[in-house]
Amino acid sequence: MTEPDYYQFHSTHGSHSPLHVVWMPIGAGGLSSFEYADSTRSLVFRGSEVTVDKTPLGQVVSVTIEISVDRGSTSFSVLVPSVNLVGPSATVSTIGITTVHRIGIGPMAGQLDVYSVTPLIGTAETRIIPLEEKTGAATA
Repeated sequence: MTEPDYYQFHSTHGSHSPLHVVWMPIGAGGLSSFEYADSTRSLVFRGSEVTVDKTPLGQVVSVTIEISVDRGSTSFSVLVPSVNLVGPSATVSTIGITTVHRIGIGPMAGQLDVYSVTPLIGTAETRIIPLEEKTGAATA
């Protein structure tokens, strides 16, 4: 059995917004890579921009998708379950959590973190990951 090095998730048919996520624990150049795309943006995160926390639920992989000086920030986390591959890939179902972290001038009352949960389905795979990123056109 093999541990996956490539995860691809998308929102399920019942979701209110399209969402696509790709997570590579070790991507090109040996850095982790996380791709996030929704109906309004497409973002790529590498290395220290990606936070991975191992929990009893699985790995929680998080990135900050929006920062506002006066309103706070928005993060996206995906719960990555443990997977042992017998073949080249396995179907995976999980959840993505979008968290709005509110801030304001002066003390704020009430809940500061607001969560939105999105069901996700996809695959866990083993792929050949390039050692280096492509940085431009080849020269002769």
